[in-house]
This record gives sequence, C-alpha cells and structure tokens, in this order.
Amino acid sequence: MLWFHPEWVERLEEGFVELAGVKAMFERSAPGLQFSSDVAARVRPIFEGLRRLPPEERLPDVLSLLTILAREQHVVPLSSRIVTPSGRSVDRGRLDRVLDHIHLHYAENPTMEELADLAALSLSGLHRLFLRHLNMPVSEYLMRLRIGEACALLSGSGRSIARIAEEVGYRSLANFNRQFKAAKSITPRQFRNRFRAAG
Repeated sequence: MLWFHPEWVERLEEGFVELAGVKAMFERSAPGLQFSSDVAARVRPIFEGLRRLPPEERLPDVLSLLTILAREQHVVPLSSRIVTPSGRSVDRGRLDRVLDHIHLHYAENPTMEELADLAALSLSGLHRLFLRHLNMPVSEYLMRLRIGEACALLSGSGRSIARIAEEVGYRSLANFNRQFKAAKSITPRQFRNRFRAAG
C-alpha cells in the first residue's frame, strides 16, 4: 500500500511540470479509481519491487508507477462519493494524524478510542471528522483499506487467502470473505483467478 500526503500531491507541479498528469489523476481520485487489467499487469512488478527496495531508493519506481497510471484512459470511479476538502488546518492536522496511524497499523485493528485519542476528539467527534472530510465512517475507511491491500496481495503474491486475510487484519476468514464480496462483488478466490486469467 502506498500513502501520499495531500501536501506532497499539491506541490507536484512546482518543480516538475512533467508531473501535471499525475497531479490531475490524484485530483480526480477522491472516490477511488479502478484501472484496467492491462495497466494492473504493467504496474504489478513495479509495485512488488518497491517492497524489496530501501525507502531512499523507491522514488524513481514510484514516479514510474504513477506515470503509467496517470496515462491510463479507461479509468472507472469506484464510488460516487467525493472527499470534501476543508481549509481548517486543525481538522487537517487531526485527520492526517489518524490516517497516518491507520495506514501504519490497520492490520493490528486499532480501536476507535485509540484513534480518537490521536485526534484529541471524542468518539462522536472522530466520527463527524471522517464524515465531514471523507464522507464515510472510520470503520468503512478501515475496511476499504484492508480490502485494497488484500487485492494487491491476491494479485501479486502466491500466499494463501487465509494468510492474506490475517495479514490485512482479519481474525475471521469468514468475515474477510463476506466483506471482500460485499466490496468487490466476487470472492477473494474469484478475484485472484480473474486477475490471473487477465494476465
């Protein structure tokens, strides 16, 4: 899973006009984007290669991956929901702290109380923060993140489905299968088979 700070995205064009297409892709990515199987097959080895590189050596491959995605013409939005930007820096700081923690520890099942403490908010305040900025509750954000990482592992590794479920934070394989099918309309096994067939 790759995570980009909004400030990094906003500054993309400042020194590199060549990255205008990448910035434009990010700007339309709020509802999530689904890329073609051809593009997925092209970026998969780059993405998998990132895991084997030290952080200081990843930037060229990250830019290459983003450029391939930005050039894709047949992109389908995953949702009609749009993230609502806010100019309130306090909210932005709170949300960034929580999102950073979630992306680092999603597989460890962070509690709502833990996330609320990071944001210095009550549980209801945390709920409102996510609804205001992401148009979804924390639980749905976590679920989408886990399912997204599971998709990457299903398509890019030979690990068993049970192991993948555990690695992305599911303690119950049945619950993983149920949530995956609700999100993707197919089972994890069908997703893997379809991706292999497309490749």
